[in-house]
Amino acid sequence: MEPKSECEVLVIGAGPVGMMAAASLEQQGIRVQIADRGFRPAARSYALALHPRTVELLGDLDLAERLVERGQPLREIAWYDGKRRRAEIALSGIESDFPFILVLAQSALEEILQGHLRSRGVPVLWNHRGTLSEIGAGQVTVKLESLVEASAGYGLIRSRSATQPLAETHAFYVIGADGYWSA
Repeated sequence: MEPKSECEVLVIGAGPVGMMAAASLEQQGIRVQIADRGFRPAARSYALALHPRTVELLGDLDLAERLVERGQPLREIAWYDGKRRRAEIALSGIESDFPFILVLAQSALEEILQGHLRSRGVPVLWNHRGTLSEIGAGQVTVKLESLVEASAGYGLIRSRSATQPLAETHAFYVIGADGYWSA
C-alpha cells in the first residue's frame, strides 16, 4: 500500500452531486479528494433539468455560462390534453439571473464539472473504491483500492473485478455520493 494521504473531506462518488460537492468545498479552501468506482463520467445522455437556484450555485463556480451554452433553457412549461393546450406557466417571473429550467445531458454537466475540478488541482480518481476502515478521534480512515478488470478463459471469456490496495486516506468527513453503492 502506498503512503497515507490526508484531506479534510473525502467524497466517494463522482456523479453530479459528488463533483458539485467537491467543487464547492475546494472553492472554500477545503482540501478535498474525490473517488468513484466507475471508469469515467456518464457516457449516456441522461436527461437532466437544473432549476434556477442550481444554475446560480454553478454560477458561483463560474460554470453557468458554459452550461447554458450546452443546454436548452425552458422558459415556459405547458400542459396538454391531446392537442389542446390546457395550462402554461411562464418562468420569466422567477427572481433569478437564470429565470428558466436548464435541460442538459448529465454527461455534459459531468464533463464540465470534472474539467473544473482538474483545473483546480482536484483530479477524480476513477476506478477506485473506498472502504471505511476506522472511525475515531475526529477522523475517518478510508482504504482506497484501485479496481482492476481481469479476464480468463477460452471460448467463453469470463471477466471479474479485482482490487489493488492503493492508499489509506484520513479525512475529517466523508461524503457518500455513490448512490446504492454507498456504505
